Amino acid sequence: MKNISILPGITIFLVAVTSCTGNAPTSTPATDADAVATIVAATLTAFPTAIPTSTEAAPKLLSFCRFGATSSLATTNFAPLNGKGAIAYSSDSLQEGLTLIFPDTGEIVPLHQLRTHGLVGTDMSISWSPDGTKIAFLYSESWTPRSESYLMLADLLLGEICPIVNVQARYGRPVWSPDGDKLTFVDFGNSQLKLIKLDDGSELTIAVNVFEASFDEARPMWLDSEHVVYIRATETEFVTDLVNQPIDGSVSTVVMEKVSGLRDFSFSVDGKWLAYSVRGNIILRNLQTGSEQNLGDDLSSPYWSPDSNYLLGKAGLSAIWLIQPNSSDQITVLNFFGCLGNEPWASDSQRFAVLLCADGSKSTKIAVYDLNTTELQELPIEDLAPSFPAWNNH
Repeated sequence: MKNISILPGITIFLVAVTSCTGNAPTSTPATDADAVATIVAATLTAFPTAIPTSTEAAPKLLSFCRFGATSSLATTNFAPLNGKGAIAYSSDSLQEGLTLIFPDTGEIVPLHQLRTHGLVGTDMSISWSPDGTKIAFLYSESWTPRSESYLMLADLLLGEICPIVNVQARYGRPVWSPDGDKLTFVDFGNSQLKLIKLDDGSELTIAVNVFEASFDEARPMWLDSEHVVYIRATETEFVTDLVNQPIDGSVSTVVMEKVSGLRDFSFSVDGKWLAYSVRGNIILRNLQTGSEQNLGDDLSSPYWSPDSNYLLGKAGLSAIWLIQPNSSDQITVLNFFGCLGNEPWASDSQRFAVLLCADGSKSTKIAVYDLNTTELQELPIEDLAPSFPAWNNH
């Protein structure tokens, strides 16, 4: 056993354990039963603080389109608005692109309006800034999976949308830093972890050999405003490391080493839990005790509620599972079929947005599930194929 330090106040222990068993996803080949994954059991002697979620400083009314990204996309405008409590989604069949709906009132506000501006394609991978005033997302002119896209920014206070990178590429979902000053994303074409500083528009490469995944799997995650955790490829196919990378370019720390079939992961906001998907299983690690629990197979896409009391995810192709780790070790599979967007939770941690596909057709609906009433309320969206719902929980 060997102890190392990830961040000040965090002590971790390297422990060799056998890899998890279960049904492997079709895209991940099964490994030998005796394959060993060296996993860091993170025992936090004093986890620095809860992972920051927002800043209290007044938003800067400064256009991020001033950097003059040399793409063919012009800046488009909409009436400035307050997006508090809104769910952002992509309006696909109506070709209105990035759109907001306020679930408490049913008000719908198109932002990008692709058809109006002579554009085709789709907006996807929607991500709200920590102060809830901006939205980063990808715009692709093609419907082909893993197609090239533009990294876009919508500023709700200024009422403008523009690309903030110079070229199209196969980008992963943009993820905001807790202070709202930076965006990180994966450039899958070059297997690089990228960073954009929004105060000056500079783009940096902070890591290489990033694991190749779909645009929404294996997304990076900020531990704080100076450290990003991502999945790094190794010399062995489908065997990866989970790495903590300081954005200043200093030496990274391996959090989990040589894990077979690692797909995605999520730290709880309070810093007490790590949930990760490996070979079709969701493993829940208590970062205070180092203990682990296998929640079951054919599970994926873990998302923590803002208060860290609930963990939500996908079961199989179209079921939703839920667990409350602080009070129970049993998961609940909810009695409806659907898929989760990038940021499903409301700020109250009692509701989440889900994409429904009731009859197996391509027609979908966005609904809100209430944990208190166990009611599922469909939102009044006329679009036949809304997608990628993300709730502004800030």
